[in-house]
Amino acid sequence: MKFKYRISKKTRFISHLLASACFIGLFIWGWDLPMSEVLAFFIILMVFLVAILAVSALLGFALRLYRAKKEQQSIDE
Repeated sequence: MKFKYRISKKTRFISHLLASACFIGLFIWGWDLPMSEVLAFFIILMVFLVAILAVSALLGFALRLYRAKKEQQSIDE
C-alpha cells in the first residue's frame, strides 16, 4: 500500500518525544507522584547517563591509543 505523503523523520521524532512526555506526565498525575521525587529520579537518571557517556569516551580514547601504538609498531618493523 502506497501513501500519497511521507512523514519526515523530524516529524516522527517530535511526535515520539511528545508521546513520551505525555506518558510520563500521565504517570506523574495518575499516581500523584510528588515533583520532588520526579526531580530526584531525573537527577539520578542524568548522573547514570553522564557516567555511561564518560566510560564510553574513556574506552574510545583507550582504543584510539591502542590502535595508534599498534600502527606505530607495524611501521617500525
